Amino acid sequence: MTPSTASEIQAEMAALNLAYQARLTDDLLALQAQAAPLAQPDVDVAAPLARLLPALHQLIGSAGTFGEVALSEAARALELQLRSRQRQAAAWPLDERKAVVETVRGFSRLRTGQDPHTASVAPGVISGQVRRVDVLEDDPSILSMLVSSLRSFGYAAEGHASVAALERSLARRRPDAMIVDVHLGAEGGNGLALLEALQDRRHPPIPTLVITTRDDFEHRLRAVRAGAVGFFSKPVDLPQLENRLELCFDDYRGEPFRVVAVDDDPLLLARYQLVLGRAGVGVYAVSDPAQLHETLNAVVPDLLLLDVQMPGCTGAELAQMVRFDERWIGLPIIYVSAEADVGLQTAAMVRGGDEFMIKPIDDSILVATVLSRARRSRALANALARDSLTGLLKHGAAKEQLSQALSRAVRAGQPCSIAMIDLDHFKQVNDTHGHATGDKVIRALASLLKNSLRKDDIVGRYGGEEFLVVMNNLTAPAAAAKLDRLRTQFSALEFQGAEAPFQVSFSAGVSDSRSVSDVADVLIEADAALYRAKDAGRNRVMTADDFT
Repeated sequence: MTPSTASEIQAEMAALNLAYQARLTDDLLALQAQAAPLAQPDVDVAAPLARLLPALHQLIGSAGTFGEVALSEAARALELQLRSRQRQAAAWPLDERKAVVETVRGFSRLRTGQDPHTASVAPGVISGQVRRVDVLEDDPSILSMLVSSLRSFGYAAEGHASVAALERSLARRRPDAMIVDVHLGAEGGNGLALLEALQDRRHPPIPTLVITTRDDFEHRLRAVRAGAVGFFSKPVDLPQLENRLELCFDDYRGEPFRVVAVDDDPLLLARYQLVLGRAGVGVYAVSDPAQLHETLNAVVPDLLLLDVQMPGCTGAELAQMVRFDERWIGLPIIYVSAEADVGLQTAAMVRGGDEFMIKPIDDSILVATVLSRARRSRALANALARDSLTGLLKHGAAKEQLSQALSRAVRAGQPCSIAMIDLDHFKQVNDTHGHATGDKVIRALASLLKNSLRKDDIVGRYGGEEFLVVMNNLTAPAAAAKLDRLRTQFSALEFQGAEAPFQVSFSAGVSDSRSVSDVADVLIEADAALYRAKDAGRNRVMTADDFT
C-alpha cells in the first residue's frame, strides 16, 4: 500500500536510505576487490575490467539517486576513463592501473550518508473524492445542460452566468476544474481575460476547458497561454468534453496510472515505487527480465521504465522483445540508465525506446516525466478506444474490458452480468427521418446508459445500433430489472422527425457469469436472449434463464 501522509513518506524514505547505506558499504568493498588485481604486474586486465565496469555503472545510478552525488560523479569519471582505456591497443602501464585501485579505495571517503531528496516529496492525489467543477456560461439553456450532464457523470457541478458570479465562488473555495465560455454577452464579462488573470494568481493552476464560438488560431493560442487543457467549439460534444475532463484528473475510471519498472537493483525499484506512488502512480517492480512479458499482460501499463544495463540482457533488447507484440507497439518506453555516451543512447533509442533519462534522476523530474508520458499514453489509448459518435468504448475495447471484468468476477467469486442491447426498427428511423436524426437517437441511448449506470459499469457501442453493457456484481435478473427501467425511460423520449415527433424503443438480452465465464459463451447467451426478446415482440428485456 502506498503511504498516504508526509510523515509516512519521510519514514519510508529514511528506511530506504538506511538500507542503501548498509548495502553501499558492501558494494564499495566489492569494488575494491574487483579492482585489486589491476595492481598486479602480469595480470590480464580484461577480466577485472569486465567485472569492474558493470559495478561502476550501477554505482553511478544508485549513489546519485540516494543522495551520494560526489560518489556518483567520481564513479562516472572513472567509468569513462576505463572505457577509454578499453579502446586503446597500447599496453596499460602498471602505475596507471595502481592509480585506478587507489581511486576505488578513495570512494569510501566521498560518502556523506545523507539523502537530500527525502525532504522533497511530490503531493499525492486523493482518490475517490467527488470532483468540483465550476461552469461559466451566460446562455441559460447551455448552462443548465452542462451542469445537469456533469452531475449525471458524478461531478459536483455549479453553474455561473457571469464572471462576477464565478469570482465570488472562487473566493469561497477552489474547484478541481473549470469549464469557461470565453465569449460572454456584454453583461457576462470576458471569460478569456478572467482565465488569464485567474491562472496567474493560482498555483497549481486550475485545470480548465474552454468552450467558444470562435475556433481560430488566435483564440486557441490565447487559451493555451491562459492555461487551458481543452478547447471545444460550440455546439459542445458532451461525451468528448466529459472524457477530457476525466483526463484532467489523471484518474480515468478512478484508476491510477500504471507503470512497470525493470531494474536489477531492488532498492532503486523500491524508491521508484515510493516516489511515484506518492504522485498517484502504481509502480509494478520487475527485477527479473524474464518476468517482464507476464507482468505486462497482467498489469496493462501506461508506461514502461527500463534499466539499460542488466545482467543477462540489455534494456534495448528487452524493448525490442516488447515491440514484438502488437499490443505494446504504442506503449511508451523510457530508458533509465547511468549511460552518458550519446552514441550508446542513440543506439538504444532506435531499438524501441521513446526517451532516455540519465541516472541519477531528481525525484521531481522523474515524477513530471512519468506523469506527462503516462497522461498522453492514456489519452491516446482512450481516444483510440472510443467511438466518435457516442464517446462509448468501441467494439474491441468493450470486449477487452468484458474479458477483464469476467476474470475479476471469477477471482472474487462474484457475478458479472452482460447485456446486448439493440434499437428496435432502427433501419426505419434512418429511412424515414435521415441518418442525422438516427445519429441523435444513438447518442441519446448512449447518454442514457452512461449517465444512469454506475461508474464502474462498462458501456460500449458494439456496432451500428447495438450496445454492450457489463454490470459488475449483479446477477442477470437484477441487471435485467435495471435495464428494464431504462427501457421505459428511453421509450418515453420524443425525437423530432422530418414531419412529426416519434419514439424509439430497444430490446435487450442479459446473461451472467454464474453458469459460464468465457467471453464467447456469455456473449452467445446474451445475444440469444436478445433475439428471443425481438421474437417476442421487441421493446422488452429478457435473460438467458427466461427460456432455459
